[in-house]
Amino acid sequence: MPRVLKNIEDIDSMSGLHLYHATVSNCSQRVRIMLEEKELNWESHLIDFAKSEQLTEKFQSINPAGVVPVLAHNGAIITESNDILEYIEQEFPSPQMGKDGQYIRSLLDLSNAVQADVKLLTFELILNKMRPFEAKNFEDYAKRQGNKSLVEFHRKFAFDQVSEAEISNAADSLSKAAIYVDTVLQKEEWLSGKAMGVADISWVVNGHRFYALNATMPNLLGMEPLTNFKNWFKNMSSRKSFKRGLLDYLPHMMR
Repeated sequence: MPRVLKNIEDIDSMSGLHLYHATVSNCSQRVRIMLEEKELNWESHLIDFAKSEQLTEKFQSINPAGVVPVLAHNGAIITESNDILEYIEQEFPSPQMGKDGQYIRSLLDLSNAVQADVKLLTFELILNKMRPFEAKNFEDYAKRQGNKSLVEFHRKFAFDQVSEAEISNAADSLSKAAIYVDTVLQKEEWLSGKAMGVADISWVVNGHRFYALNATMPNLLGMEPLTNFKNWFKNMSSRKSFKRGLLDYLPHMMR
Protein backbone atom coordinates (compact mmCIF):
# COMPACT_ATOMS: atom_id res chain seq x y z
CA MET A 1 0.00 0.00 0.00
CA PRO A 2 1.18 3.55 -0.62
CA ARG A 3 2.83 5.26 2.32
CA VAL A 4 0.89 8.48 2.90
CA LEU A 5 2.01 11.06 5.45
CA LYS A 6 0.04 14.12 6.49
CA ASN A 7 0.75 17.57 7.90
CA ILE A 8 4.22 18.27 6.52
CA GLU A 9 5.10 21.96 6.50
CA ASP A 10 4.05 23.82 3.33
CA ILE A 11 2.43 20.73 1.81
CA ASP A 12 -1.05 21.25 3.22
CA SER A 13 -1.41 24.50 1.30
CA MET A 14 -0.48 22.90 -2.05
CA SER A 15 -3.39 21.76 -4.18
CA GLY A 16 -3.24 19.29 -7.03
CA LEU A 17 -0.34 17.04 -7.97
CA HIS A 18 3.24 18.09 -7.27
CA LEU A 19 6.18 15.87 -8.18
CA TYR A 20 9.65 16.28 -6.71
CA HIS A 21 11.91 14.45 -9.13
CA ALA A 22 15.29 14.29 -10.85
CA THR A 23 16.18 13.98 -14.52
CA VAL A 24 18.01 10.63 -14.75
CA SER A 25 16.54 8.97 -11.66
CA ASN A 26 14.86 5.82 -12.95
CA CYS A 27 12.43 5.97 -10.03
CA SER A 28 11.43 9.48 -11.11
CA GLN A 29 11.14 8.28 -14.70
CA ARG A 30 8.49 5.70 -13.89
CA VAL A 31 6.33 8.24 -12.05
CA ARG A 32 6.57 10.76 -14.90
CA ILE A 33 5.56 8.05 -17.37
CA MET A 34 2.58 7.16 -15.19
CA LEU A 35 1.46 10.79 -15.01
CA GLU A 36 1.74 11.06 -18.79
CA GLU A 37 -0.23 7.85 -19.33
CA LYS A 38 -3.00 9.20 -17.10
CA GLU A 39 -2.86 12.56 -18.94
CA LEU A 40 -2.79 14.39 -15.61
CA ASN A 41 -1.81 17.98 -14.92
CA TRP A 42 1.03 18.14 -12.43
CA GLU A 43 3.48 20.65 -11.03
CA SER A 44 7.15 19.85 -11.56
CA HIS A 45 9.68 20.44 -8.78
CA LEU A 46 12.96 19.36 -10.37
CA ILE A 47 15.63 18.56 -7.78
CA ASP A 48 19.14 19.34 -9.03
CA PHE A 49 21.55 16.91 -7.39
CA ALA A 50 24.54 18.78 -8.82
CA LYS A 51 23.46 21.72 -6.66
CA SER A 52 22.74 19.44 -3.68
CA GLU A 53 19.09 20.51 -3.63
CA GLN A 54 18.16 17.14 -2.11
CA LEU A 55 20.11 18.21 0.99
CA THR A 56 18.18 21.39 1.72
CA GLU A 57 16.17 21.56 4.92
CA LYS A 58 12.96 22.01 2.94
CA PHE A 59 13.41 18.86 0.89
CA GLN A 60 14.64 16.83 3.85
CA SER A 61 11.50 17.90 5.72
CA ILE A 62 9.40 16.62 2.82
CA ASN A 63 11.26 13.31 2.62
CA PRO A 64 13.73 12.58 5.43
CA ALA A 65 15.10 9.69 3.36
CA GLY A 66 16.57 12.37 1.07
CA VAL A 67 15.57 10.67 -2.18
CA VAL A 68 13.26 11.28 -5.13
CA PRO A 69 10.60 10.91 -6.30
CA VAL A 70 8.09 12.36 -3.89
CA LEU A 71 4.49 13.00 -4.87
CA ALA A 72 2.43 15.60 -3.03
CA HIS A 73 -1.32 15.41 -3.62
CA ASN A 74 -3.70 17.76 -1.83
CA GLY A 75 -1.72 17.73 1.41
CA ALA A 76 -0.59 14.10 1.31
CA ILE A 77 2.96 12.91 0.70
CA ILE A 78 3.66 9.62 -1.05
CA THR A 79 7.17 8.24 -1.38
CA GLU A 80 8.69 5.20 -3.12
CA SER A 81 8.08 5.12 -6.85
CA ASN A 82 6.06 1.90 -7.09
CA ASP A 83 3.85 3.02 -4.21
CA ILE A 84 3.29 6.27 -6.10
CA LEU A 85 2.27 4.36 -9.23
CA GLU A 86 -0.31 2.39 -7.26
CA TYR A 87 -1.54 5.53 -5.52
CA ILE A 88 -2.05 7.33 -8.85
CA GLU A 89 -3.91 4.33 -10.27
CA GLN A 90 -6.11 4.23 -7.18
CA GLU A 91 -6.89 7.96 -7.21
CA PHE A 92 -7.15 8.36 -10.99
CA PRO A 93 -8.59 5.11 -12.42
CA SER A 94 -9.19 6.63 -15.87
CA PRO A 95 -7.85 5.86 -18.43
CA GLN A 96 -8.22 2.26 -17.30
CA MET A 97 -5.07 0.13 -17.06
CA GLY A 98 -4.43 -3.59 -16.97
CA LYS A 99 -5.00 -5.14 -13.55
CA ASP A 100 -5.72 -8.80 -14.20
CA GLY A 101 -2.14 -10.03 -14.52
CA GLN A 102 -1.37 -12.78 -12.01
CA TYR A 103 2.27 -11.68 -11.70
CA ILE A 104 1.75 -7.98 -10.95
CA ARG A 105 2.66 -8.18 -7.25
CA SER A 106 5.71 -10.36 -7.78
CA LEU A 107 6.91 -8.04 -10.56
CA LEU A 108 6.54 -4.94 -8.40
CA ASP A 109 8.32 -6.67 -5.53
CA LEU A 110 11.14 -7.69 -7.87
CA SER A 111 11.35 -4.17 -9.26
CA ASN A 112 11.85 -2.91 -5.71
CA ALA A 113 14.36 -5.65 -4.95
CA VAL A 114 16.69 -4.89 -7.88
CA GLN A 115 16.68 -1.12 -7.35
CA ALA A 116 19.89 -1.20 -5.29
CA ASP A 117 21.61 -3.20 -8.03
CA VAL A 118 20.40 -0.82 -10.74
CA LYS A 119 21.72 2.11 -8.72
CA LEU A 120 25.11 0.55 -8.02
CA LEU A 121 25.71 -0.35 -11.67
CA THR A 122 24.44 3.01 -12.90
CA PHE A 123 26.97 4.85 -10.76
CA GLU A 124 29.84 2.47 -11.46
CA LEU A 125 29.33 2.08 -15.22
CA ILE A 126 27.53 5.21 -16.43
CA LEU A 127 28.10 7.97 -13.87
CA ASN A 128 31.67 7.06 -12.94
CA LYS A 129 32.97 10.37 -14.28
CA MET A 130 31.25 11.98 -11.30
CA ARG A 131 33.60 10.21 -8.87
CA PRO A 132 36.09 13.11 -8.46
CA PHE A 133 33.22 15.57 -7.90
CA GLU A 134 31.66 13.33 -5.27
CA ALA A 135 34.99 12.79 -3.52
CA LYS A 136 35.62 16.53 -3.38
CA ASN A 137 32.19 17.25 -1.91
CA PHE A 138 31.72 14.15 0.20
CA GLU A 139 32.40 15.72 3.61
CA ASP A 140 29.69 18.34 3.09
CA TYR A 141 27.31 15.69 1.73
CA ALA A 142 27.85 13.43 4.74
CA LYS A 143 27.11 16.27 7.15
CA ARG A 144 23.88 17.31 5.47
CA GLN A 145 22.42 13.97 4.37
CA GLY A 146 20.33 12.41 7.11
CA ASN A 147 20.02 9.06 5.32
CA LYS A 148 23.05 7.15 6.59
CA SER A 149 22.67 4.31 4.08
CA LEU A 150 22.95 6.87 1.29
CA VAL A 151 26.00 8.39 2.93
CA GLU A 152 27.65 4.95 2.97
CA PHE A 153 26.73 4.29 -0.67
CA HIS A 154 28.23 7.58 -1.83
CA ARG A 155 31.32 7.12 0.34
CA LYS A 156 32.08 3.82 -1.38
CA PHE A 157 31.41 5.31 -4.80
CA ALA A 158 33.33 8.53 -4.22
CA PHE A 159 36.46 6.73 -3.03
CA ASP A 160 36.26 3.82 -5.49
CA GLN A 161 35.63 1.19 -2.83
CA VAL A 162 33.00 -0.89 -4.66
CA SER A 163 34.50 -4.33 -5.26
CA GLU A 164 34.44 -6.31 -8.48
CA ALA A 165 32.45 -8.97 -6.64
CA GLU A 166 29.74 -6.43 -5.77
CA ILE A 167 29.52 -5.32 -9.39
CA SER A 168 29.39 -8.92 -10.59
CA ASN A 169 26.69 -9.84 -8.07
CA ALA A 170 24.59 -6.83 -9.07
CA ALA A 171 24.91 -7.72 -12.74
CA ASP A 172 23.90 -11.31 -12.00
CA SER A 173 20.86 -10.06 -10.09
CA LEU A 174 19.72 -7.93 -13.05
CA SER A 175 20.27 -10.77 -15.50
CA LYS A 176 18.10 -13.12 -13.44
CA ALA A 177 15.42 -10.43 -13.10
CA ALA A 178 15.32 -9.88 -16.87
CA ILE A 179 14.96 -13.62 -17.43
CA TYR A 180 12.04 -13.74 -15.00
CA VAL A 181 10.30 -10.84 -16.75
CA ASP A 182 10.87 -12.56 -20.09
CA THR A 183 9.30 -15.74 -18.68
CA VAL A 184 6.22 -13.82 -17.54
CA LEU A 185 5.89 -12.33 -21.01
CA GLN A 186 5.75 -15.83 -22.48
CA LYS A 187 2.40 -16.18 -20.68
CA GLU A 188 1.07 -12.61 -20.68
CA GLU A 189 0.80 -10.00 -23.43
CA TRP A 190 1.63 -7.32 -20.89
CA LEU A 191 3.19 -7.55 -17.44
CA SER A 192 -0.10 -6.26 -16.05
CA GLY A 193 -2.22 -8.82 -17.92
CA LYS A 194 -4.38 -8.13 -20.96
CA ALA A 195 -3.51 -4.42 -21.05
CA MET A 196 -0.60 -2.19 -20.14
CA GLY A 197 -0.54 -1.18 -16.48
CA VAL A 198 1.45 -0.36 -13.38
CA ALA A 199 3.80 -3.35 -13.61
CA ASP A 200 4.73 -2.42 -17.19
CA ILE A 201 5.50 1.18 -16.22
CA SER A 202 7.56 0.02 -13.27
CA TRP A 203 9.65 -2.25 -15.48
CA VAL A 204 10.05 -0.22 -18.67
CA VAL A 205 12.47 2.16 -16.94
CA ASN A 206 14.46 -0.84 -15.76
CA GLY A 207 14.51 -2.14 -19.31
CA HIS A 208 15.85 1.19 -20.54
CA ARG A 209 18.53 1.19 -17.85
CA PHE A 210 19.40 -2.47 -18.47
CA TYR A 211 20.13 -1.78 -22.13
CA ALA A 212 22.13 1.34 -21.27
CA LEU A 213 24.20 -0.67 -18.80
CA ASN A 214 24.59 -3.53 -21.27
CA ALA A 215 26.24 -1.11 -23.70
CA THR A 216 29.03 -0.53 -21.17
CA MET A 217 29.11 -4.06 -19.75
CA PRO A 218 28.51 -6.52 -22.61
CA ASN A 219 26.51 -9.62 -21.72
CA LEU A 220 25.16 -7.93 -18.60
CA LEU A 221 21.80 -9.48 -19.42
CA GLY A 222 23.38 -12.88 -19.98
CA MET A 223 23.32 -15.07 -23.05
CA GLU A 224 19.55 -15.61 -23.10
CA PRO A 225 17.82 -14.14 -26.20
CA LEU A 226 15.08 -12.48 -24.06
CA THR A 227 12.90 -12.22 -27.18
CA ASN A 228 9.69 -11.55 -25.24
CA PHE A 229 11.40 -8.91 -23.10
CA LYS A 230 12.84 -7.17 -26.16
CA ASN A 231 9.53 -7.12 -28.05
CA TRP A 232 7.66 -5.86 -24.98
CA PHE A 233 10.26 -3.15 -24.39
CA LYS A 234 10.01 -2.06 -28.03
CA ASN A 235 6.25 -1.64 -27.62
CA MET A 236 6.55 0.19 -24.32
CA SER A 237 9.33 2.51 -25.47
CA SER A 238 7.34 3.54 -28.56
CA ARG A 239 4.59 5.10 -26.42
CA LYS A 240 4.37 8.89 -26.17
CA SER A 241 4.58 8.66 -22.38
CA PHE A 242 8.04 7.06 -22.64
CA LYS A 243 9.36 9.97 -24.67
CA ARG A 244 7.73 12.62 -22.50
CA GLY A 245 8.44 11.02 -19.15
CA LEU A 246 11.91 9.58 -19.78
CA LEU A 247 13.70 10.50 -23.01
CA ASP A 248 12.89 14.21 -22.94
CA TYR A 249 14.64 14.54 -19.56
CA LEU A 250 17.85 12.73 -20.49
CA PRO A 251 21.09 14.36 -21.58
CA HIS A 252 21.72 13.47 -25.22
CA MET A 253 24.60 11.15 -24.30
CA MET A 254 22.16 8.84 -22.46
CA ARG A 255 19.33 8.70 -25.04
